[in-house]
Amino acid sequence: MVFGVCGGSRGVGRGAGALAVAVAVTGAVALTAGALLRVPRPADPAGALAAGEEMLASARRVVAVVAHPDDAEWYAGGTLSLLARRGAKVTVVVATDGERGPRRGLDGDPRPLAEIRRQEQRAAAREIGYGVVFLGLPDRGLGRVADLPRRIGATLAPLRPDAILTFDARYPGLPYVHPDHQAVGRAVMRLVAAGDPAVRGAAVYLFHTRRPDTAVDIGAALPAKLRALAAHRSQGFAGASGGTAGREAGNPPAGLRSGLEAGLAVEVEGAAGGAAAGTGAPVGPGFRTGEAAASSGARRWLGFGAGMAARHSAALGRVMGVGFAEVFRRPTTSGRPTTSGPGGAGERPGSSGEAGG
Repeated sequence: MVFGVCGGSRGVGRGAGALAVAVAVTGAVALTAGALLRVPRPADPAGALAAGEEMLASARRVVAVVAHPDDAEWYAGGTLSLLARRGAKVTVVVATDGERGPRRGLDGDPRPLAEIRRQEQRAAAREIGYGVVFLGLPDRGLGRVADLPRRIGATLAPLRPDAILTFDARYPGLPYVHPDHQAVGRAVMRLVAAGDPAVRGAAVYLFHTRRPDTAVDIGAALPAKLRALAAHRSQGFAGASGGTAGREAGNPPAGLRSGLEAGLAVEVEGAAGGAAAGTGAPVGPGFRTGEAAASSGARRWLGFGAGMAARHSAALGRVMGVGFAEVFRRPTTSGRPTTSGPGGAGERPGSSGEAGG
């Protein structure tokens, strides 16, 4: 190919620059994805599973407070599904509409992203079996909402929760620390610390935590979790044949779970060993083998985001000695003791800084 002297050199320069940016972005995404899949290990796995079973058995009015559509499904979808199956009334409070998120696969759809994401969230809610309340606050701006605790408290009051699930703002899972997640977690803990009537007496469980002391075996709810995630098509959670925005997500291929378990066995053993040593080794490309083993359509059904969620749940499950798990921390300010995980010596998760920041 022959370029003109000036235009060609500019074209080559632009091409090289674009390539460098693409390589950098790809590397950053790969590093972040690997880090997101690091496995936090409870100090007492058996005790953590017992605490999770206690939550499932005792909670009757459950509210999950999240920042964006899809947060509840990613971090606690299996747990919420199991709670709903056991007869609990489950509600998810979504602070923002996620209007500043990506628009994947929405070519030709003129609707505002906020409208699409609300529709996706309602479809996910149908899959798991919960009610949903939208607060309509600004995406990526919750930290600037001065009365966020008051707004959340006013929403919780009529729901009278006896269990609240939200983000761990004190010990968030690293390296992904979203300011909206932090703002929601802090707002809820401020209500708890103040003894607000809306949350008084409720047990609090914090997800996306690096200090878990509670774990739920979500193996029986994995298909529901994946179907609900696939409803969030605009965010890359569904493959080409997965869930569609505005409709209930399709079922995962029948062999998906067994294929995931088989393909993950070797790599998650490594992740569990790393977690036991305190390094939290990420799971890796063996997951793709699991997808292929599941069925020929699995890779097309399971989008990248849902695949990461499944990997993470499988890695946590392996550490806990079960197939798939979700983990939480119980802050002492909710009346439940908590224990430190690896690297937590000398830290007091329930100290006065729980609601601060």
